[in-house]
Amino acid sequence: MYNVIMALVLFAAVNPAVPVSVKTIDQTWPEPPGEESWTFVEDLKKPQPFALFWKEGFQLKPGQVDISTGLVVKRGFPDKKKVLETAYADLENFIAFAKLDKENGIPVETVKVKTIVPEAYSIEISPKRISLRANDAEGIRRAIFHLEEMIATAEGPFLNPGITQKKPWLKNRITRCFFGPIKRPPLMRDELMDDVDYYPDAYLNRLAHEGVNGLWLSIEWEDITKTSFREPDKDMERRLTKLRKTVGKCARYGIKIWLYSNEPEGFYSPDDPMLKAHPDLAGAGSPSRRQICPNSEESQKFIYESVYWIFSQVPGLGGSINISLGEHGSSCLDTIGVNDDRKPNCPRCSKVPNWQTLYNSQNAMVRGIKDANRDAEYICWLYLPSWKPLSPWVYELGSHVPKDVTLQINFESGAVKYQLDRPRVGGDYWLSFIGPSERFARFAGNASAGKTPMSAKLQVGCSHESATIPFMPVPPILYGKYREMPRMNIGSVMQCWYFGNYPGVMNKAAGRLAFEDFSGTEDDFLKSLARSDWGDDAENVVQAWKHFSDGFQNFPLSTRFQWWGPMHSTPVWPLHLKPALKQLQPTWLVGGPYGDAIGEVLDNHSLAEAVILSRKMSEEWNKGVSIMKTLEPKFRNNLERTLDIGLTEAIGIQFASGYNMMRFYLMRSRLFDLSPVDARKQLTAMESIVREEIRNSQRLDVLCAADSRLGFHSEAERHQYCGTRLKWRVAVLNDVLATEFPEYRAAFDAGKQVSRFAEGRAVYTCGSGWTDCRTY
Repeated sequence: MYNVIMALVLFAAVNPAVPVSVKTIDQTWPEPPGEESWTFVEDLKKPQPFALFWKEGFQLKPGQVDISTGLVVKRGFPDKKKVLETAYADLENFIAFAKLDKENGIPVETVKVKTIVPEAYSIEISPKRISLRANDAEGIRRAIFHLEEMIATAEGPFLNPGITQKKPWLKNRITRCFFGPIKRPPLMRDELMDDVDYYPDAYLNRLAHEGVNGLWLSIEWEDITKTSFREPDKDMERRLTKLRKTVGKCARYGIKIWLYSNEPEGFYSPDDPMLKAHPDLAGAGSPSRRQICPNSEESQKFIYESVYWIFSQVPGLGGSINISLGEHGSSCLDTIGVNDDRKPNCPRCSKVPNWQTLYNSQNAMVRGIKDANRDAEYICWLYLPSWKPLSPWVYELGSHVPKDVTLQINFESGAVKYQLDRPRVGGDYWLSFIGPSERFARFAGNASAGKTPMSAKLQVGCSHESATIPFMPVPPILYGKYREMPRMNIGSVMQCWYFGNYPGVMNKAAGRLAFEDFSGTEDDFLKSLARSDWGDDAENVVQAWKHFSDGFQNFPLSTRFQWWGPMHSTPVWPLHLKPALKQLQPTWLVGGPYGDAIGEVLDNHSLAEAVILSRKMSEEWNKGVSIMKTLEPKFRNNLERTLDIGLTEAIGIQFASGYNMMRFYLMRSRLFDLSPVDARKQLTAMESIVREEIRNSQRLDVLCAADSRLGFHSEAERHQYCGTRLKWRVAVLNDVLATEFPEYRAAFDAGKQVSRFAEGRAVYTCGSGWTDCRTY
C-alpha cells in the first residue's frame, strides 16, 4: 500500500504523464524548488538571538567585579564616520537583554590609545569601570563583541578584574554572501543589476561578530569601466550606484567590499571592435580566443585605466582579488599549461621570461588601484588547482611580484596524503586535508624571501567534499590549518569560493583564530569556542567535533571523488541493480539524475579502497552525532542549536548514504562472477542496503523540512537534494525492490547467472576480430 501511495504522490507532483520507476528516472527526475524555497534568506534577516549561560544561584567570588548593579555605555572613542553605531547598538541591546541596563551602573567606556597593529584592543575591567581601548574603530568593535561574550559565558553577572589584550596576525578575512549571485550559469544573476539587498543588517552584524572584515562579489570590467579603449556599458552607472550603496552599508559593520574578477578577459572573436581598433592588445591564442598581452604598452594602459576607473568611482572599496593565472585566462600565460615548460606563442611574450609577463600585468593593475585609492589592496590569485607537479617557471612567479601586490595561492592544491598505506594526491580545495601542501609552502617561502605579502585561499565552511550544507562542523581541522599560517607570514585569507561561507561555528572559529597567539592548547581554544554557543555542554560538543574531524580526514583524497563525488547528494541517487552505465554529474552544476558509472570518481582509489575510507568516515562521524543527539532535550527551545544538531545528523546521513552507494556497486561488480547460490546471498545483502537507503532518504526529508539550508549548493544556485527529490528516490528504490530484485532472485534460484552488461549497449568480446562500430 505504501508503494502505491508514494507512486501516486510522485505521479502527480513530478510528471503527471509518467509513473515513477527505475526505467523512467530521466523523465521523472524532479526539478528543485525555486528561490521561494530559500527561507534561509529570511532567517539571515533576523537578528541572532542573544544567550546567557549564567548558573542559577551562583555566588560572587572574592575579588570579582559585580556587574549586576548595571552597565552604562560611554562613547568616548572618536567616530566621525559613525561606523561604530551598529556595534554600540548591539552592545546596548545585549545589556538590555541581560537586564543590566540600569542607571548609575558601571561605565563601559571606549577610549582611543596607540596600538601595535590595526584592530588590536584591550579590555580593562575594574570595580569602577570597564575600559575598551583601541587605536581604530575596528579594534573597538572587536573589543565590544569580546566583552559581550565574556559576560554571556560567565557563571553569573560577575567578571574577573584584569586586562585582556588581543591583536590580529591575520589582517584580511574575506568571505562571501551565501546566496549572492555568481554571475555565471545556471541563473546568470548579476547582483549589481537587481534591487535585492544581499546584505541585510542582521546578516552583516552576524558576520562582524564572527570576525569577518571583507566580502567579495563578482564583477566584469566591461560592465563597470569607462576607458579610452571602448564605450562603457549602458548599465554601467546603475551597477556603480548599487556597488557604492553596498560599500557604504557594509562599512557600517566594519566590512569592506572586495571585487573578484578574472581579468583582462581577452577576445572571443577576431571581429571584436576593441581588438580591431587596438590590434596591439592581441597576444597568444586563436581567432576564437585571443588573450590580451601584458607585454604590450597598450595592454598595460588598458589594464591601468580599467581598475583606476573602478576604484576612483567607488570610494571605500577594500580591494581587488583577481585570478591572474588559471580559470578562464587573463594573459598569454594561460595559453600554456602550468605543467609545461615553454613560453606562449606570442611575438612579445616569447622573448621574455614567463615571470615578466605576469609581472607586467600585475604592475599595471596595482598602479591603477593605488593611484585611485591608496588604502585599497590588490590580491593576485594564481589559481593552480592541478594535482600534477608544476613546471619550475610557475614557482618563479612568486619570486617576481610587484610592490604592493599580495600573492594568493590555494592552501591545499597539490596535497599529498597517505591513505591505506599509499600516497594520494589531490588538487583544488580541501577542508579535510589540514595542509599546507608542499606547493603552497614553496610559494610562501619565495614570497617571504622577496618580502611579498601572502594570502591563503581556503574553504572555511565547507569545500568540494560536500558543499550541499551550510558548513562542516570541524573546528579542530581549521585550528590545524591556521596554526601553520603565522610562521609562513600569511596576512590575508580568502575564506571561500561560492560555497563554504554560511555563518556559524566555522566562520566564528576562523575569526577567533585570526587573533589567536597559539600560546594555549588546542583544547583550550576549542572549549572556549564551544562555550560561547553551548555553555556547560562545551566539553561534550568538543568531543563531538573531534569525532567529526577524525572521521572527515578519511575523505578519499581525489579531485574527481569530490568534483563528481557521492558525499554531496547520494540520498537522491538511484541505485541501479541492473547495470545502466549512466554517467555521474558534476556536483556544482545543475544536472541529474545521477547514474551508476561509479568509476568516474575513482582516479586515486579503487572502489574497494573508497568503500573502506568512506566506512571509516561515516562510522567516526556518527559517533559525534550520537553525542550531539544527547543535547537535543536541553536545547529544544534554542532554534540555532537545534539546527546545528540536525545539521550534524544530515551530514552523517550523506556520508552513510555515500558509503552505502559505493558498497552497493562494489557488491554489484562482484555479483556476476559468483555462483548462483553465492549470488543469491549477495543479493540479499544488497537488498538490505536499498532498504537502509530508503530510511536514510526519509529521515533526511524530515530534516530538510526543518532546515532550508540543507541540500542548497551556492554554486549550483539551487538545492541538489530537497523534499521532492528525496521522495522521488524512495519511490525509485521501492520500484527496484519490486521489479529488478525479484527478477535476479528468480534467475539465481533457477541456477542461472545474469548479464553484467547494460541493456541496449554494444558488447565486444576481446579477441573476436574486427567489428564495424558507430563513429562519433
